[in-house]
Amino acid sequence: MEEIRVYAARKIAHRREQERKAQEKAAMQARLAQLQAQREAEKRRIEELELQARLWNKANLIRSFVEAVREGGMEDPEWNRWAINHADGIDPLKESPPPASEKSNEEIELENKLREPEWRWI
Repeated sequence: MEEIRVYAARKIAHRREQERKAQEKAAMQARLAQLQAQREAEKRRIEELELQARLWNKANLIRSFVEAVREGGMEDPEWNRWAINHADGIDPLKESPPPASEKSNEEIELENKLREPEWRWI
C-alpha cells in the first residue's frame, strides 16, 4: 500500500513538473514571438524610412533637373508644370495628390465595383 502511495505521489509530482515545463515553454514561445514581431516591425519601419528618403531624393533630383532645363533655355511651361507636379506627387514631405502613374481612388473604386458578382456576367 505504501508503494502505491509513493508511486502516486511520484506520478503527481511528475505531472506537475510536466505542466510547469509546458507553461514555461509556452511563456518562452510567447516571448520569442513578441521579440520576433518587434524586430519585424522595426524592419518595416526602417524600410519605410529608407523608401521615403529615396522618394524625397528623387523628387529633389527632378526639381533640380527641371531648374537645369529652364536655365539651359529649353523651357516648356507645360512640361515644367508636369515635371514639378510629378516631383511633388512623389515627395513624402509634400501634401499633394499621388502621381498620375499611380491608381487614383476613383480607379480603385471602379475596379472593386466591377469585381462584384452583379457585374461579372454582363
